[in-house]
Amino acid sequence: MAIAIVMAASMVPVSLLVNSIVPHPYMDEIFHIPQAQEYCQGNFRKWDPMITTFPGLYFVSLAYTGVFLLGAKILGLSSSLLDLCTPAFLRSINVVLSLLCYLLFVGIMRYLEPDKSLKRVFAKATLLAFYPLHWFFAFLYYTDVGSTTAVMAMHLACLQQAHWISALLGAVAILFRQTNVIWVIFVTCTGLLEFLQGPIRVKPRETEELKADASSDKSLFGFSMENKRGSQDMKLRRRVQSSVLADENLEMFPCNSPVVHDAPGIGSEIWSLAKQAWLRRWEIFKSFGPLICIIILFFLFVCYNGSIVVGAKDAHKVSPHFAQLLYFGLISAAAMAPVHFQPSNFGIPIQEFLRPQFWVLGGIGSGAAFVFVHYFSLAHPYLLADNRHYTFYLWKDVIQRNQSAKYCLIPLYVYSWWSILHSLGRTQGRLWILVFCLGIMGVLVPAPLLEFRYFTIPFFLIALHTKIPEEIELGTSFCMTILYLVLNAFTMYLFLFHPFHWANDPGGIQRFMW
Repeated sequence: MAIAIVMAASMVPVSLLVNSIVPHPYMDEIFHIPQAQEYCQGNFRKWDPMITTFPGLYFVSLAYTGVFLLGAKILGLSSSLLDLCTPAFLRSINVVLSLLCYLLFVGIMRYLEPDKSLKRVFAKATLLAFYPLHWFFAFLYYTDVGSTTAVMAMHLACLQQAHWISALLGAVAILFRQTNVIWVIFVTCTGLLEFLQGPIRVKPRETEELKADASSDKSLFGFSMENKRGSQDMKLRRRVQSSVLADENLEMFPCNSPVVHDAPGIGSEIWSLAKQAWLRRWEIFKSFGPLICIIILFFLFVCYNGSIVVGAKDAHKVSPHFAQLLYFGLISAAAMAPVHFQPSNFGIPIQEFLRPQFWVLGGIGSGAAFVFVHYFSLAHPYLLADNRHYTFYLWKDVIQRNQSAKYCLIPLYVYSWWSILHSLGRTQGRLWILVFCLGIMGVLVPAPLLEFRYFTIPFFLIALHTKIPEEIELGTSFCMTILYLVLNAFTMYLFLFHPFHWANDPGGIQRFMW
């Protein structure tokens, strides 16, 4: 809590500065803020047809405003919800949610890596809190921070086997952004994997440690895990998986990675789990029924609505944008550059270089990347027409600089994905990684617009489930935090102090942002 207070103290001055220089709604806020103000007046039937998401942000804003209304009345600052629903006050919701998200990062890491010291946990959580896409939108009234917070809370609840709470939080996540149904499916599938897979190997020391502290194990939400079915097995598996992988001393090469080792056996593994699931179907339905119901209800809505979005359907049609996967891989690897681009990663021994698996996997990856780049590099009209975003310049000056530029990036795309999958393979099984990759595809491929904000949740999941070697962890977190702070300061400086005008709209003020 002390660190959360320090984080809050660092964000309040930035929030005040943003609201003093940009007091009026900007960009997507011109849709969100008036809609929230309609809700503050009780006009729940009025809806802006340009808004594509469910009203989750507005419901949370209504509750948030109501909490402060009584105090505002006592102090004579406001007499109604509408008086309190100013742009500055509505933006403050995301500051609060970003702090809650920070605590959720801590909770997830303490669950996934119970032996990690608090110093290392808070260092990594602080790094993620300053991730530029997440940090910047904490000061504007966008759905991103609330969406991320809801997904992280859902993920943590499912890890702790609180499936009913996880389902409730999953519904909240979908109310913030419809594509979060993919992450509801993801946590359901990974929860099923944990439910069905038994312990790998138990060391006596780890068993005794678990017995010693099981009675005092509490979740971040405050409910006891002492009597939860299977919680001890899950905790043992986390510790055992870590020790097994450490003992095996896996090399940093794709041939030895758990992701691809004994790949032909993945089909039989799926079949075995399917049989177990059928035999334990009533137990599964009892535990995961709420999450499954949320997923079914959402797809019924899509069938009824004819689209995943509720407004501006023509501008958000589903497209086979497979190149998004390549952009995501490169951006995510670059966001954790000291982990994925350290010199030791590039030293492939001769014996690995000569193995057929190396060439087969490399050829498949390179071939897929070429197909994605050549046939599925889509340019949305918004991307081509809006020079207020990094993606406009990335597309114009890098990807489309000349006819061969986009192909020159293929080696970086392939390497980035290799490094990500290998890092995840050190802590997660093949099926977990398969489900996660399918989730990324479900979120990114249908989206025709290249938008870095769509990368935030899968990046956080990668970062949280990647175990950084202890010898470089603190240094990596420190270096990346400094880099994030510099990038944040640069972007915020441009946003606040370098407005510009469009020739076709000389009276309007434009600002550069993510």
